[in-house]
Amino acid sequence: MWDERPNWDELLRSAEELDVASMHAWVAEGCVLSLKDNEPKVVKKAHCAANARRLALIEAALVGASLISLLVVNAAAS
Repeated sequence: MWDERPNWDELLRSAEELDVASMHAWVAEGCVLSLKDNEPKVVKKAHCAANARRLALIEAALVGASLISLLVVNAAAS
């Protein structure tokens, strides 16, 4: 589960209670904490996306090779 800070309901409540400078500090702290907590998940997702891209390229190459081999076999049979 992703860490989503600051909590939106708390953000709305705090907007009514805090001055602008305090609000900015509170939101910034929540964002930094969320980014730190989510960093391992982002790294893992990036690795999965990179692997998926590599596998898609390999799959495309294999499909291309298969089609070429079919053309060669059909040409040889003719």
